Amino acid sequence: MTNGIELGSQEETLALLRALLKDGQSMPTLAEIERVAITTAIDRFGVKECGRVLDIGKTTVYRKMLEYRIPSPPTRRHVAAVPFESLGPLLESAWRAADYLQRCIGTAKRIGGDLDRELRRFGAKQATNGALGASTNGDSQNR
Repeated sequence: MTNGIELGSQEETLALLRALLKDGQSMPTLAEIERVAITTAIDRFGVKECGRVLDIGKTTVYRKMLEYRIPSPPTRRHVAAVPFESLGPLLESAWRAADYLQRCIGTAKRIGGDLDRELRRFGAKQATNGALGASTNGDSQNR
């Protein structure tokens, strides 16, 4: 066990070493053992966790991957599992949120329309008052 994570039993480790000792060949080198350890950890835990599991830095993991020509594993997508019992309340909450947003959008449109009408009304009123004020100001200046 390394850092609280079970890497594999002693039997699995011996099986890996035996696989490297094909047909009575000599003992594998440390580099071969390291390559197998890194490859196994990447397969089991992914690249990011591999360093933590093997107690080496992430940079070292990537450097060793280049050195041993270990291909990057396909990107794993994390999917959150939702218990079936929770699905009903979750969908109901989503429906309520969608309904609330629809009401907010409707209210925003209504308020926006009201605001536009009032601004037009105010602009028309200002234009009318400005025209009257200009003629009144002009008349008083001519006197």
